[in-house]
Amino acid sequence: MNRRVKNINLTIAAATLLVVSAALPAFADKKQKSEWAHGEEGLAYHIRGEERQSKEKADYMKRLSAGGKIYFLACRQDWQEALDLLEKFPQKETGSALYVRAYCLEKLKRHEEAIKVYSRAKSKVDMIFSPGFKFYFHFADAQINGGQLGEALKNIDIAESKCQTAPKYGYTEQAAFNMMRRLKYVILEKNGQYEKAFAGYCQQLDPHKKILHLNEKLVVTPEKLKNAEAFLRENAKPPAQDRGDDYANHWLSSGNAYLLLGKTAKAKACYVIVEAYKPWYEVRKTKLAEDDSQLKESKLNAQLSLLKLFYAERDFKKCCSQIRNIYGTFSANPVEYAEHKYAVISMKDVPQLVLQQDVDLHSTIAETILDKEPFTSGLQKEKLKGEKRAAFERRREKRLALFANDPLLSKAHRELQQKDFARCSATLDQFLRVNSHLSLEHKGYYQGRKAGVFDRNFVYQVRLLQLAVGFASGRKSQTLSFRVYSEPLHSARWDAIEDRLLGRRGSSTSSDLEKFRNEPEFAAWCHVAAGVNMMSTGNYKGAGREFGMVTLPEEILHLADYMSVLKAFCERQK
Repeated sequence: MNRRVKNINLTIAAATLLVVSAALPAFADKKQKSEWAHGEEGLAYHIRGEERQSKEKADYMKRLSAGGKIYFLACRQDWQEALDLLEKFPQKETGSALYVRAYCLEKLKRHEEAIKVYSRAKSKVDMIFSPGFKFYFHFADAQINGGQLGEALKNIDIAESKCQTAPKYGYTEQAAFNMMRRLKYVILEKNGQYEKAFAGYCQQLDPHKKILHLNEKLVVTPEKLKNAEAFLRENAKPPAQDRGDDYANHWLSSGNAYLLLGKTAKAKACYVIVEAYKPWYEVRKTKLAEDDSQLKESKLNAQLSLLKLFYAERDFKKCCSQIRNIYGTFSANPVEYAEHKYAVISMKDVPQLVLQQDVDLHSTIAETILDKEPFTSGLQKEKLKGEKRAAFERRREKRLALFANDPLLSKAHRELQQKDFARCSATLDQFLRVNSHLSLEHKGYYQGRKAGVFDRNFVYQVRLLQLAVGFASGRKSQTLSFRVYSEPLHSARWDAIEDRLLGRRGSSTSSDLEKFRNEPEFAAWCHVAAGVNMMSTGNYKGAGREFGMVTLPEEILHLADYMSVLKAFCERQK
């Protein structure tokens, strides 16, 4: 019997997790970054692929003092070069110079040496060398990597204090303060101080105690016990796993029922099943979006129930792990995250190293840009571009997979190969009608996702091909506009392609289309649309020429096959 399992609500309501995440520094806007990047300092920071030396770097360094060169090289990630110059620096025992030395040693993964030099630098703190939070965070980073977790906590405490007492306790300092607290709790957990760590997690993630409700008592009444027993008796067999919402709700409700009956071990086992459940579309790697809201709600309730049980048992080690799983905020290494966002030394923290000439050449926005990432270009940017393209292709393959074995499309393709244009057109028309009426509410998650992909991608592609084979079959009274199937259009791309279909220029010549005018797929569908328009007016020679210009092989619906057959058809017409 296909019915949704009714979830037995206990004490945990569905809630939106308000994750208290550490905000990133206020990085410079695009205009400022561009101006800096093309200025003298920005060009000097450019790293072209694996080539670290450049004329711009050499020219810029000629204008710096001896200490300014060391600071510049350290921030540019030329750490060994900076260390070599430090050996010749007259004031190499000042706190500022020792700070840069320790920083470079740590970046070169010489942790023990870095810790010793950081300690010496810390002993030099005075009225002149009075660094901000970054110094203490960088010191703690070295101690964490060197296994000195207890000592790292002391420096994290100082970093926290420095953030709060900064002259301008603004956005950057607040973000750093949140990061230092997060880092402290993770260190406590790694150091085996689970109860303290868990208390810190709760304080940061649920400060107003609106979500976790750890001390809330379970209310048991005779009526609830009777309902729990009835539910377990009537739902002994779970639904099939591919019925995601029903499957998860069954085990969540079973866990709640066992908990009411005092069978804690069985309740835990049920909650674990919900927490670990992966729907079929994720297992098969065809997932197109996040889990639907009902499944997410079930998982959240199961995770929160497990957390309450661990807390009741005072198992704070499991509590720490569970709360990190719930919020996802601490699953990545927070040390690496913070290191990435506070990656360079602040010039104001090394006054004994730099001179006024260095300060004058240094942009105020440079540190916020370099804190985020090294300033690179050339091969590394090409690599990143390639990675983004590969990710796009993977998403595209997932979309195509939804319709790869569609029986109507396969049937239409067979009819095309047989030159049975009338049947092919009718089959494609049927495919459009069927998929245009998919509904998330009535068809479930899979069909709903398929409908979304159809609306965003396939409706226009299939419509163009259906029109073309329709004209080949002699259908003269077809409506050309895409808006027969969708209103409004989903993108400027398909607006522009419709202009070609209708034989007008319109928005397809506007400047906002320049960013994808040269994309092969856009150009291909423009040629298809122009060819269809010419077929509608009887210009088969022009249509055949347009179909012959489609150079995107093996695309959706065997586009190359459609174009080959249609081009041959048009060439045979008088």
